[in-house]
Amino acid sequence: MKRTINFYPGRTAVSFRKGLSGHLRQDPSDEAMRIKKDPSLQDKSPAQRHDQVKTNGLTVVFQRGGDVSDRQEVMGEYVL
Repeated sequence: MKRTINFYPGRTAVSFRKGLSGHLRQDPSDEAMRIKKDPSLQDKSPAQRHDQVKTNGLTVVFQRGGDVSDRQEVMGEYVL
C-alpha cells in the first residue's frame, strides 16, 4: 500500500512504504538497492563549506520574503 503525503504543497511529496498489516517497512527499496549495487550512481561530490551552506539558506529565505533573523527558518533551508 503506497500513500503519498504532501506536507508542503508544491514542494515535496513523501511516500511511506507499508507492509500488509499497515506497519512501516524498514527494508531498502528497489531503488535504494539499485543505487547501492551500482557505484556510478552514488554521489561522490565533496561536502560544502558551512559558510556557503549558511549563505545559500539566507538567500533562499530572503528571496521568498521570510525572516532572515529567525535562525530556525534559515536552518530549515540548509541543503545537506
